Amino acid sequence: MSALQLPCLKDGDLEFLEEYRQILAPIAVALDRLQGEKNCLYGKLLPTLLKVNNQLNSLQSVNFRYCTPLLSAVTCGFQRRFIDFLNLTPEINTAILASMTHPYFKLRWLPQSLSDQRNRLQALLVTAAKSISLGVHPEYASSESGDNDDDYFSFTQSSDNTPPVSDTTKCELEVLKYLEESKKDLSVLENFPLVKSLYLKFNAILPSSAPVERLFSLGGIINRPHRR
Repeated sequence: MSALQLPCLKDGDLEFLEEYRQILAPIAVALDRLQGEKNCLYGKLLPTLLKVNNQLNSLQSVNFRYCTPLLSAVTCGFQRRFIDFLNLTPEINTAILASMTHPYFKLRWLPQSLSDQRNRLQALLVTAAKSISLGVHPEYASSESGDNDDDYFSFTQSSDNTPPVSDTTKCELEVLKYLEESKKDLSVLENFPLVKSLYLKFNAILPSSAPVERLFSLGGIINRPHRR
């Protein structure tokens, strides 16, 4: 700055920049991960959002000198935009299933504050497995039934419209064994065919314009003089 005869940064300026970086780092890192070109699956969205929310909440205890209003604005805006994801409402059951069927996440991403929903999420995965086993298009994405023990255990007698009890039990056992499996790589899905079908159904690649923007940036090199 001195060589260019420009005003030098003061200690207060550097302190402000450090606070600014510290507050926006969680969102910047999350964006880089979600717009990556490899291993960018829908199942990573929900755990990433919960991670960012936890990081922003932990910054509330830091005594910032300049950027406290920025932290408040970022936190409020983030929580308002993703309130359904942070509260695990039935509207985002698709995202929940995408995360649960990913062997790396299963239910490890569930925060302690939402541990009371573990049974509901487990029942949701069982219901999805049953639908896959029957070859029925699952309409459970907006269904709120799942916390009922009768829906979960299915002790009723089988009828023409319901699967045999043995098939129902098989779905539940596969889901329970999958959730207890300690391995985290995708190869473990070969041992759980129903969960694998759900993984392939819900773990779509997140759409992102970042690769396209990079392509146009590279395309601009064509019109440069050194190409001659």
